[in-house]
Amino acid sequence: MPKRSPYFIDRFLGMEFYISSTNGIGGKLRERVEDFFVEEVAEEKEDEKGDFLVVLIEKYNIDTNSAVREISRFLNISQKRISFAGNKDKRAVARQYISIYGNGKIEEKLKGREKIGNIKIIKTFRSNSGIKIGSALGNRFKIVVRNAKNLNNIERILEELYERGIPNYFAYQRFGTIRPNTHLVGREIVRGNFKEAAMIYLAKPFENEKEDAKEARKFLQETMDYKQALKIFPKRLRYEIIMLEHLSKYPRDYVGAFRRLPKNLMKLFVHAYQSYLFNRVLSKIIENDGKVVGKKINIFGYETKKEDLSEYELEVLEEEDIDLKSFRVKSFPEVSSKGIKRDAYIETDIDYNILDNTVVFKFFLKKGSYATSVLREFMKADPLNY
Repeated sequence: MPKRSPYFIDRFLGMEFYISSTNGIGGKLRERVEDFFVEEVAEEKEDEKGDFLVVLIEKYNIDTNSAVREISRFLNISQKRISFAGNKDKRAVARQYISIYGNGKIEEKLKGREKIGNIKIIKTFRSNSGIKIGSALGNRFKIVVRNAKNLNNIERILEELYERGIPNYFAYQRFGTIRPNTHLVGREIVRGNFKEAAMIYLAKPFENEKEDAKEARKFLQETMDYKQALKIFPKRLRYEIIMLEHLSKYPRDYVGAFRRLPKNLMKLFVHAYQSYLFNRVLSKIIENDGKVVGKKINIFGYETKKEDLSEYELEVLEEEDIDLKSFRVKSFPEVSSKGIKRDAYIETDIDYNILDNTVVFKFFLKKGSYATSVLREFMKADPLNY
């Protein structure tokens, strides 16, 4: 029988069940940055006369958007000229490809350069096609779990996973663990409640945030004074500050405030809500059917046909009181989403090695799947340990 998660954040994000019933090994992820290594796998389409410079970077303890910002500053170019296939974890050693549109001057600046801050330049080549969101084939992982226990349970969990399938949940990185609110923002955007969406993002405090951030958000929640909030919000909350700068000049233009954010972040909110709905459907399948192998689930969008939906999908739509056409957001068309089908299960081979109370897991995942969705089945630990 599936095991229900005891953790609030799992239920809050729609990940209500583990598919394996064997007790987990507990443990801690990312105790050291190098404990989490991810390497993007992509086709290398070289063309020495191409318009794009493709760079394989290795970033250390920095998120992808910040890495792109650092590279753009070093090259003195717009961030819009740099693209990548997907966001990689911050607290990790992560290798991924980026492409930079431009001529040989960029190449010259990078020539012989080994590092830019916490970013290593592994190799460069020219290509006639840039890197696009979703263009990678997948990712290879090598992940260390420390302070584990009940290590004999690993084999039993593996047997269950290979029999029933690994649930392809959208994991914590999709929503955040310190402030898991992106799906709440997306829900209000889809419903056309842009003020509420902005206030959830800017003014809703979460328990695990730093005190100065919580105080600033509470102030904004109580006063709606954007100009004063701009003075007291911590500078590290750069995206909130970008929105507050806009709202301090145009207090009712909430869509305009969202439009000031990077395009991939702007779209993340609706994608996160779609991910939450997917997770809820997947939880219903696990609870009622016990297996996910071979199954697909709709990521709801405005082109999703109601007659093609399963009973579980219809239940979730009804419980959320959402119309599929709402995913065409007329006042904010750039975040509209057509919808697509996604596998309910992860297909992979998992290798592991044990040394004392430390376990090293190695596996490959196709694009769009999350390593933490695999590891939560083995660990069954508090998500804050991830």
